[in-house]
Amino acid sequence: MDAYINHKAGPFAAAPTPTGFTSLEKVQPNFTDAEQHIKNLIDEYDKHYPGSDQAGRNALIARQLLDPKEAVSQIQMVPTGADPSKTHSPAEVLVVDEPGLWSTFIACSTRSMSRGYVHINSSDPTVHPTIDPKYFSHPVDVDMIARTILHLLTFTEIEPLKSVLRRDENGNVVPLKSAGALPKTLEEAKDFVGRNTATQYHQVGTCAMLPREKGGVVSDELRVYGTSNVRVVDGSIFPMNVQGNLVSLVYAIAEKGADIIKGKMSYA
Repeated sequence: MDAYINHKAGPFAAAPTPTGFTSLEKVQPNFTDAEQHIKNLIDEYDKHYPGSDQAGRNALIARQLLDPKEAVSQIQMVPTGADPSKTHSPAEVLVVDEPGLWSTFIACSTRSMSRGYVHINSSDPTVHPTIDPKYFSHPVDVDMIARTILHLLTFTEIEPLKSVLRRDENGNVVPLKSAGALPKTLEEAKDFVGRNTATQYHQVGTCAMLPREKGGVVSDELRVYGTSNVRVVDGSIFPMNVQGNLVSLVYAIAEKGADIIKGKMSYA
């Protein structure tokens, strides 16, 4: 704020963050065996981790990934730059210390098969729960986002970006040192994902509305299984991720939840 008020500089003086959603068809138009490829990755994972998809969500996600009207990822460009090595401190992520003017492309998974967990581990309410988000633990997620990264890098060869981005003596775009070399192959992109991943703080699913036998936490009345009158009314009840950011759907859940609690809605 001080930089903006006194110098008309800093993040507040920058352009807003552009964002969009892209299908697998756009990310890789020539992906002729995509359906079989995704199926093979799912089958291989299920072989090593049987029962990991007890609710049967992955088949639906796979269909969404193949649908040209559905997004396989959200893409963003942060005009002030971002440093993925500082994700341990959210306040520092958008502060790039390396010399130069930086802008960062971001690829976000919108159809994730990776699932983590949140568990209470003490009766003391001041003790933090055990949390493991297991980001990119499923090979399909890694594969899809790696292809998106390679797609994003093609933007750097299109004007006006082509002329303004800093390049080395070989004509390659100069990345942040903390991010490492930019990938050129799919396998390099997968490795890049593992070194440059951060949360967007739009978590869902920790109290999924599903049948209890399928790992659900709340019923269709938002009541926690095994309780008489404890309800959860927020984004944690979504059993899957949603296309786009969460806020509008969270508002809708809040309205529905209020009607249920007030008795305006009933279920047979």
